Parts: sequence; C-alpha cells; structure tokens
Amino acid sequence: MKGFLHFPLWIVLLAAMPGCGPGNTRTNGNPVSATPVEKGKIIPKVTCQKDYTVSYALYLPKSYTAVRKYPVIIAFDPHGTGILPLEKYKDLADKYGYILMGSNDSKNGQDMNTSGVIIDALFSETSGRYSIDSTRIYVMGFSGGARIACIIGLYQGGVAGIIGCGAGFPSTNQAVRFKPDYISIAGNADFNMNELINLDKQLDEAKFTHASILFNGRHAWPPIEVMENAFVWTEFCSMRKGIIPKNDSMILDFIRLQDKIIAKDKETGDAVAEHNH
Repeated sequence: MKGFLHFPLWIVLLAAMPGCGPGNTRTNGNPVSATPVEKGKIIPKVTCQKDYTVSYALYLPKSYTAVRKYPVIIAFDPHGTGILPLEKYKDLADKYGYILMGSNDSKNGQDMNTSGVIIDALFSETSGRYSIDSTRIYVMGFSGGARIACIIGLYQGGVAGIIGCGAGFPSTNQAVRFKPDYISIAGNADFNMNELINLDKQLDEAKFTHASILFNGRHAWPPIEVMENAFVWTEFCSMRKGIIPKNDSMILDFIRLQDKIIAKDKETGDAVAEHNH
C-alpha cells in the first residue's frame, strides 16, 4: 500500500483558493549573498555562518538560480547523518525545485539546549545565504528527528509545514503555539505506526491541516516513491493558500495516479488499500 491514508481530496480541489501565507516566519527576504556552491551536487558539509561548530549537508537543485526564490526542507536524521535524506530525495528536489539541508549535528539523546543551538544556527542559514522563499520553509525528520522537526514547527514557528516520518509529536505538556501543515509517513510494520494513526485522529479534532501516508515497510526513511507524495502535499498546500500559482497539470496527474492505484487495488481485491485511497 503506497498511497495516501486520509489524504484529503479537498486539498486538491481547493488548491486554487487564495488565502494567507504562514505567519511567524524567521526570515525577512534579505538579499542573497554571493556564496559559491555547486548546484546539482550534494555538499556533505557546510558550516553555519552564525556558528562554525554546526554544519549541514546541502543540495541545491539543478534549476537553482539566485534570481528566483526556492522552498527549502531542513531534514533531521536521528543519528545526525545529514547526507542520508539528501541522497535519498535529491531527485525529488530536482523535480519539484526544492533546496535540501540535512543537519550533521542533531541526533537522538541530546538535551534541548544543545538542540536549540543547532536549530538556531541552521535557521540562520535560511536568511540571506541562499535564494530561499521565507514563506516556504519546511522541516522533515525520521524517528527522533521527526520529533525534533515537530518541536520546531509546533513550538518555535517559522515553518510552513512538517514532514514527520516514523514518529509523531514529542511528549510534552506545553501547549502547541503554531499549527503548520503536517503530514506523517509510516511503514505498516513500523513500531510507531499506531501512534501516528491515533495522532491523525487527534489532529482532526484540533483542526490541523494534515494528512498521513501508510506504506509497506518498517521503521526507516520512506522510499522515494512514497516521499514524493509529501512533496506533492506541500505543493498543494501552498496552492491552496495562494502562495504559489495553481498547477493544473500537477493536480490532474495526481488525480489520474490515484485513479490508477484505486483501480489496481480493486483488481487485486485489496479492500483495505482501496478504502484508504
């Protein structure tokens, strides 16, 4: 099962409706500095200008140019392997025009003070160093990295959306301060799958713009064909808010693909998959 579980069709149908962009952004559209970085190639280590002890892996899409603004996804691996999500998803970055950054320092077991220093240094890179659209900053993480991404999005703000893989929100009594768009991804053999299914129900009640994806797999970064759904989700959310223009061909391609998947589920007799689509 590789499709959407509770991927709301209204996000597609309402993609062209105007609306307000995400508030509380950290960046202010400062001019892009002349930082020479090769596009279309993963740079394993870039040191942060604000704190040279903090670094990240970087991928600028092949289409990158300083004359236009690009969305960015800041990724958090639970072991601090910043290059890993970039290696997996750089083709999606090229296809959809995203800058990817992967933290080399954030990892499981760190105290919040340490995490705070890393996060602050990483986000300082989104202002001025690259040609980034400050209304389209996203955070993504797997397992413990997903919880870090949620901490940023829910409590610190400055992001348009969260892509959480293999884990849900952090355990805290602190009230949520911000409600960015949220999409979760989990394998059907992931030990955190039930957590994310229950979270999906809670987010309905909390009036979050959210979706969830369930795929055949274990506790791991999702395959590229599954992660592509999250890239499409962020695009549709931005269309719905009027941040980017409506892309009719993308919408039609998505609908056609879902129709094909549903037809295949019917043919194979997979009633559960058919229902989830």
